[in-house]
Amino acid sequence: MSTNASIAAVTASLTNMIQAAVAADPTVSSGTVTARPPDRARQGAPVNQVNLFLYRTSIDAAWRNQDPPAIRPGESGQPPLPLVLSYLITAYGEDDDEILAHRLLGIAMGVLNDRPVLSRSQIASALPPPGSDLQNQVERVRITPDPRPQDEISRMWTTFNTGYRLSVSYDAAVVLIDSTRPAVAAPPVLVRGRQDTGPLAGASLFPQLQMAVPPNRQPAAQPGDVLTLTGSYLNAITAVQLSHPLTPQPLTLAPLSRTASQLTVQLPDPAQLPAGIVTVAATFGALMDQAAGAGPVTVTSNVVPVALAPKLVSNAPLTVKLAHSGPTTVTVNCSPAVQPGQTIALIVGSQLVSSEPLQAASSQLSFSLQGFTAGTYLLRVRIDQADSIPVVSPPEPANANQPVAMQFDPSQQLVLT
Repeated sequence: MSTNASIAAVTASLTNMIQAAVAADPTVSSGTVTARPPDRARQGAPVNQVNLFLYRTSIDAAWRNQDPPAIRPGESGQPPLPLVLSYLITAYGEDDDEILAHRLLGIAMGVLNDRPVLSRSQIASALPPPGSDLQNQVERVRITPDPRPQDEISRMWTTFNTGYRLSVSYDAAVVLIDSTRPAVAAPPVLVRGRQDTGPLAGASLFPQLQMAVPPNRQPAAQPGDVLTLTGSYLNAITAVQLSHPLTPQPLTLAPLSRTASQLTVQLPDPAQLPAGIVTVAATFGALMDQAAGAGPVTVTSNVVPVALAPKLVSNAPLTVKLAHSGPTTVTVNCSPAVQPGQTIALIVGSQLVSSEPLQAASSQLSFSLQGFTAGTYLLRVRIDQADSIPVVSPPEPANANQPVAMQFDPSQQLVLT
């Protein structure tokens, strides 16, 4: 999550970028780039200098009204703090040479024009570890000129009781500082109401998928589950393909059963795809041009999404002793292995505990818990917005109108002592 060091990360990134451009110009290569108020910008010997002054922070109204990026429907969390940073850039020439000052100002404006978006590597290297994590926010930080009225800039210089200098103003936006308040995710509903059906749509002479349905009314599919695909003209389907963004090749499965409106496939166990949201497509043969004598070719249908749930590997409740001071570390085993770049969170009761992205694939995940008291908590792991299923699923009842008796899995619990 982006921390309160994000403002400093943007200032350091801009300073480093302008400093590299100044050093590349042989005429002013000895120049320095500083970040000081205008009344203290010129300190020491009068050398070539570019000064950045953060004179205002404002709130981005559009982002202020949005939910946190990782929040799902039905959950609540404090929105991030969306900031617009306004900088005043001023140039000074060696021995107060105005020609050199104008050259420095042109260099600074030119590099901001050529690189209007801060790269993730620039932000990551701007501050020493642990840094700000701003490079991982969903929105890129963009640099845009902000033509302040001349009288407003003049008043700024008067406020600092120093002589006016030719300056330009730029905005850096948007900088999202994530809230430190934990998000709340309610446990899943064990019983759903009757007649929980939706509209059916679709008309085509070719197979069309409508949805992929996990078994036992689960919100996601698990390894070994039989996945049911609904749609139209499905009896022509020859294979089903599941694709994940982190795998180069789709997983191809043969149908177990086929009718015109329903098809089933069984997911492999152990899992061959990472947990998260995958797309499901079907392949079938079609005659593309009978008049030209073309034979059947393999065609891919439309795609529908389905969530592949991770699984907490445990045969008994996990017991952890609370730390006397500082955070309590909880380590869990997850299947399938989590891949680099996937978002990871542990839901302890109703509180989300985030984790840093992994640098290498791993089945063992560690989390730091703060503010928890002794007690028993339901455990769920969330990988790329797909939650593990902490319930014991009984077989489907013979009568579709009969409610399903479900209960939480006692092995998917955390006991803090």
